[in-house]
Amino acid sequence: MERNCVAVFPTPGTSDRNNLFVSNMLDILSEQYDLAGLEEVSNDISKIKKMKAVFLNWMESFLNDSAKRNLTLYKMMGVKICWVFHNKMPHDCKKKSEIKNMEWLAYFCDYIIVLSKSSMEYLPHARRNIKKCVYMPHINYIDNYPISKRDIRRENEIKEDEFVFSFIGLLRPYKNIEVIIQAFKELSLKNTKLLIAGNEGEKNYVSKLRMLTEGDKNIIIDVGFISNGEMEAYLRASDVLTLPYNKVSSMNSGAMIMAFSYKKTVIVPEIAMAKDMKGEQFFFCYDYDDGAENIAHMKEKMLEAYQMEQQGMRNMGERAYLYVKENNGRDAVWEGLKKTGL
Repeated sequence: MERNCVAVFPTPGTSDRNNLFVSNMLDILSEQYDLAGLEEVSNDISKIKKMKAVFLNWMESFLNDSAKRNLTLYKMMGVKICWVFHNKMPHDCKKKSEIKNMEWLAYFCDYIIVLSKSSMEYLPHARRNIKKCVYMPHINYIDNYPISKRDIRRENEIKEDEFVFSFIGLLRPYKNIEVIIQAFKELSLKNTKLLIAGNEGEKNYVSKLRMLTEGDKNIIIDVGFISNGEMEAYLRASDVLTLPYNKVSSMNSGAMIMAFSYKKTVIVPEIAMAKDMKGEQFFFCYDYDDGAENIAHMKEKMLEAYQMEQQGMRNMGERAYLYVKENNGRDAVWEGLKKTGL
């Protein structure tokens, strides 16, 4: 029986379509394989016989005994188990079991897909499991977002010559958005705005951010879901994206790839993905050991970006775009996937 099916998690057709990484990966796989979700396959022997591989994204947060039994059955029946190693640990992790799940997946799977080569140093039991690693570049988002009719600058009374620092995405504690706010307030630069836009990812976190920004007319907090049809408008309104991630969990950044795909540059700590690209000099990178250093170095890079002015940001964004167009396209992703035997 021909193995012409690939099972994936999250399941195709559910919330994965709100995550462009998963959506794009599914589109690529669907060019050559039928797709199915894990719960659709379950322990159905007839379906398992048709499966060539399983691709698991963020499975460590959902893995239970039933899923482990099914994955073991798949492996016994010749299905390749591929785990995408997205983060050092789940963001805002509150359960030790999730860390144990990552160790189990690293040991159990046939292939560990890394989205940045520097990720390998953070792999659970790296010395034993590194031979399983396959590098697959994080696919770019070029042309994923349609041109929007919205003008975010006009809606928020931001002048075209005002320099806009921004954070765009789900508002969650691990993203350290308060670091950007503190750095921006301490810099007190002329003719600048800070735009924070996205859906609330954790209860009360936005309230904390609003308290920090109270009375500052140069900081705009725009809370709400940003659809794929609106994302381009927010990117267009920005001069530089600020991403002061918590390094305890963060390793890769879809926001970096998103910004580069739309000719924008970023300020980001030295996470694994940034280490891979550090020599390219089309974004601002810094390292930190604690919260105070995160603020101090974010301030330094924000000032450096501001002094380069809007044209300098456009020039860096152009270089970033050319890089991800060449190195993070569909062909490069397929080359990585082929190393898993597809």
